[in-house]
Order: sequence, then structure tokens, then C-alpha cells
Amino acid sequence: MMSRSGLPAAPSLHVFAENIPLREPFRISRMEFRHSQVMVAEIAADGHVGRGECEPHESDPALRDRAMADAWALSDHVAQGLDRAGLAALPLARPVRNALDCALWDLEAKRRGTSVAALAGCPAPAALPTVFTLGIDAPAAMAGKAARMAAWTRLKIKLGGEEAALDLRRAAAVRGARPDAALIVDPNGGWTGGGRRGPNWAWCGSGGRCRRGGPRRSPIMPARFPCAPTRVASTASPCRR
Repeated sequence: MMSRSGLPAAPSLHVFAENIPLREPFRISRMEFRHSQVMVAEIAADGHVGRGECEPHESDPALRDRAMADAWALSDHVAQGLDRAGLAALPLARPVRNALDCALWDLEAKRRGTSVAALAGCPAPAALPTVFTLGIDAPAAMAGKAARMAAWTRLKIKLGGEEAALDLRRAAAVRGARPDAALIVDPNGGWTGGGRRGPNWAWCGSGGRCRRGGPRRSPIMPARFPCAPTRVASTASPCRR
């Protein structure tokens, strides 16, 4: 894109909010979600637009507004040709950095006519096993949804909250519907210390094992084998190794 002077236009930044509606309410121990509130950053240059996004907070719109303001404050940096190395040197909150970093990777790949994976020196993306998360619901409803998700071999079950007394029934119902699946339990802080030492350890019996995660332990109920998702720390390159 050219400016009125005939010279190439400076890169420009556009930041906006998106509320992405969920197909159905998603409930965890502390709240229910009906949409995902996302901040989007777009950087335009040379007829291309690089796009990145982040979710500054799962429920507080004020934190998204703050992130958007922090991103907009970088407009001059972007116009002066901000690149990924320059971005890395700026003291930014991680959600803002994530959105802009993704936009810069996307923009550079489009300018070069290649993919982000190739630009980063990574192999082409391939499908990897992950988990499908079941939000808190009545035991029968959770079992029914688990049965419908037959293509997923790993299911994460959200538990805890005001009806934590139903947690054992929920877990048992999902296990009954999907005896083939590996189940991962996530109470999102919805269990007290006593609850954690009670049903938690009962679920970890019979050949199961617990994956440690910070101060809590996430019980895993295996089907034919135990499995837990592995978190990969980010590096300067987006490759997952």
C-alpha cells in the first residue's frame, strides 16, 4: 500500500475486542461462561495483514480494556517498523505481547509468501492428541456429552463448586459412558483440603496416577493406559519440541 506521497505506507496497528459466543454455556467451579472475550491485534503493511489475539482475562472486561490500551500505546512503535526482536525488548504484559508477537509472525510469513512454521524452521504442523473438556453439569448430561465425543480419547472433567457433593457421581457417570477414555479431573480450586484428600485419592486408585500441578494434584483415571497432557514452555521460536 502506498501513501499519498507515493512512498510505501508505514505499518499500522489496529486493536479491537471480540466476544466469541460459545455454542453452549460452559461451567466451572467458580463461574459459568457464555462467550470468550478476546483482544485482537492486526498489523497492516505492504498489502498484508498479520493477526494475533489473546484473552487477557477469562471474565473481567476491565482487564481486556487495559490490555487494549497498552496495545494501542504501541502504535508509533509499529509505524516505525517494530519487529519481533524489538517487541521482545519492551516491558509488556504477557497477553499483549502474545497478541502482537503472533501478529508479527503472521505478517512476516505473509510478506514472504510462506507459512509461520516454515519461517520458524519448524516442520509442517501435524495433528496431536489433546483433551476435550466437559463443563460441570448433571451427571447424566455429562455422560451423554462424553458419549457423543467418541472421537476424543482424553476427556477433562470440570468438577467442584456449589454442588461438589455430586462430583463422584459425575465422574462415575462419565467413566460409565466412556470406559475407553483417559479421564483428567480439574476442580479449578473448587475442593477444600479435606475434599482433595478424599474423593481425589479414591479416583487415583486401581492403577491410576496423579499428575502434580502446583499445590494441587490432578487425578487421572486411565482406561487402557494413563496419560496426561504435557505443557510445553514457549521459546523465541513457536516450534513445540
